[in-house]
Amino acid sequence: MDQVALRKKLENFWYYYKWHTLGGLFLIATVLVAIHSCRMRVNPDLYLLYMRDETPISAQTAELEGWLSAMVEDINEDGEKTARVMSYSRSNMWNGDDSAAMVVQVNAGDAVLYLVSETTYNTLHQNGVLQDLSALGKSPYLEGDRYNISDSGILKELEYFESDTDRLYLCVRKVAGTSFEKDPRYLAQEKQAQKVLKTIISKEKSES
Repeated sequence: MDQVALRKKLENFWYYYKWHTLGGLFLIATVLVAIHSCRMRVNPDLYLLYMRDETPISAQTAELEGWLSAMVEDINEDGEKTARVMSYSRSNMWNGDDSAAMVVQVNAGDAVLYLVSETTYNTLHQNGVLQDLSALGKSPYLEGDRYNISDSGILKELEYFESDTDRLYLCVRKVAGTSFEKDPRYLAQEKQAQKVLKTIISKEKSES
């Protein structure tokens, strides 16, 4: 087939099947982008709910993620050790009260480990959603269902918490006796949260 005949055949094909071809190419491109996004998406090994009275600064969130990532195990076996921090404020000047978002995270969110202000801790404690932590170690800062990480001095090793004057507590949500107790995802998060808290307590002792 000479070049003139080939060109006419291609022009004829394009005339009748242009939109079919473009639609097919668009669909293929969409699928490839979706596959690439799924492969590139990080699947965290630990989720932390960070809730305080004022809006947490983004630098604190990023610093916490890096700090916690060094302590976690690769429970999802993706070759990466990663932590994700979900931060909220009880009183957000732009969005109003963010407590509703916290309630959603507590009731159905991915996080089992919490870093919270005293006000938030009191709310969670009064609603009985926190588990007793006394079996995780011995520390003067471990008080029932909370670990006083601010008074322990551990957070001072983080640049953006060094001058933070608010008192913050680490807590672990109850899994046993809840709708989550047979869910492998929450059981894995609970185990990971307890391991991280044990590691933090050991750091406290090594620095004393």
